[in-house]
Amino acid sequence: MNPKPVYLMYLASWRPFVPELALVPQITHVSLAFVSPAFFDTSEPPPPETLDSFFTDIESLPAKFPKGTKILWALGGWGDTESFRVDLDWEYRGGNGENYKKPGCTNADKVWGIDAYPELFAELRAALGPERTLCAAIPCIPRDMIAFDAEHLAKVVPHMDFFSLMAYDLINRRDTLTGRRAGKAVVGFAFYLKWFKVLPIKNHPGPIKTPIGLPTAQMEDPVTGDDLVRTSAVVWSDGPCPSLAASLERAVNDGCSDDYQRVITSWTMRITYSGHGRHQRQIVKKYDMVVQPKRLGGAFAWDLGCDS
Repeated sequence: MNPKPVYLMYLASWRPFVPELALVPQITHVSLAFVSPAFFDTSEPPPPETLDSFFTDIESLPAKFPKGTKILWALGGWGDTESFRVDLDWEYRGGNGENYKKPGCTNADKVWGIDAYPELFAELRAALGPERTLCAAIPCIPRDMIAFDAEHLAKVVPHMDFFSLMAYDLINRRDTLTGRRAGKAVVGFAFYLKWFKVLPIKNHPGPIKTPIGLPTAQMEDPVTGDDLVRTSAVVWSDGPCPSLAASLERAVNDGCSDDYQRVITSWTMRITYSGHGRHQRQIVKKYDMVVQPKRLGGAFAWDLGCDS
């Protein structure tokens, strides 16, 4: 595993905004999202020109970051389970992926991924050699850590430089209560705002003192697993859709600080980071409280373009 601190930023091809160099002096790794593993599913190596130039720009892109920054490809993505058998951003190996209720994509259909995951990294390390960086984004919700029992994790660790723990995804559309999107073992930070639709006030017994723990509306179809669009994200670089503008303004102006978890909460919005100074300080406090005392390997964020 990597002995030096890692400060990794994802950079998305659909939002490739990079701030001036003076604002990114501590970044050590940049992961370009996402390259489909289907790109490599050929008998012969595919020519580079078949990829978007975003992923093959070896001249201007590195110049936007500190000298020595490692540029990585993020293979896979949230819903890419059809085109590959192995993947670095294979975030839900073994099941519980975005389409986990679709025929052919259920957890029973994904059991093969539990054993395939360590085999993948063994083969990748053998092919890449010891000098190339090899890392993976992994879930932090216990129900999603299907492939990470002690037996399989022990087979993966020897081949890895580091894991990127998606600690900002501790609540999603499969939950029924609002909660904190980051816990004590935080290494992943979200450069966006997350909102959840909760039940009407009349459905809540007693006085409401905090947005934490409120029952949410049904967020996914119980039969198909389809997203009912009752939770989503607001990217600072894009701004909210018109229907969310007023509640976003209330969240920014009136949200209360949770001093233990170092997040900002409001009735309609959950804020973990923003370009506004007082919210930026929250993420610094969280880092000081968690990453350093727990001797974690560093931090990463999704994604740089959200806040540029």
